[in-house]
Amino acid sequence: MGKTVLARKLANELGLRFVDLGKVVKLRRLYSGYDRSRRSYVVSEELVRRDWARIVRDGAVVSTHFLVKGLFLGPGTVGVVLRLDPVVLWRRLRARGWSRSKAWENVESELLDICYFDAVKVLGRRRVFEIDTTGKSRLRTFREVIGLVEGRAKEDVRRVDWLRVYDPVELGRRFGVG
Repeated sequence: MGKTVLARKLANELGLRFVDLGKVVKLRRLYSGYDRSRRSYVVSEELVRRDWARIVRDGAVVSTHFLVKGLFLGPGTVGVVLRLDPVVLWRRLRARGWSRSKAWENVESELLDICYFDAVKVLGRRRVFEIDTTGKSRLRTFREVIGLVEGRAKEDVRRVDWLRVYDPVELGRRFGVG
């Protein structure tokens, strides 16, 4: 289950608004430019900070792959980082037509826990959880997330560490990017 589908379902279950932050950035032009080589917008953290209260008014479930430092986050705010085996991620992204370089950039991010550590910088370690979604059904992933959000499953959550499983140099060679 991907982050957008999960966030939408979670918002519905909790009676909150769903916000796709990437789409909000594009619609409200909260970016400072466009990176042609990556085919993506460069998010302006300053503009996101200015618009944040309006984005999350009355509570929301936010789907995003980036967080901005300095945002007001209420006491009940938690972050759930969905993780996926880097080999599975590579195959999915390449099947979607992503270039080798963009797919590899995402695999490297997954290997190095970039989204997790970025979330910890903003929310703190106690409010960020990871779920390895590899091979799990949508229902199982959703139940795990609901358990975390509702505070039922905090202690048994384990850190995902792909560097214990894969050597990035070997993986890069395997994918023809190293």
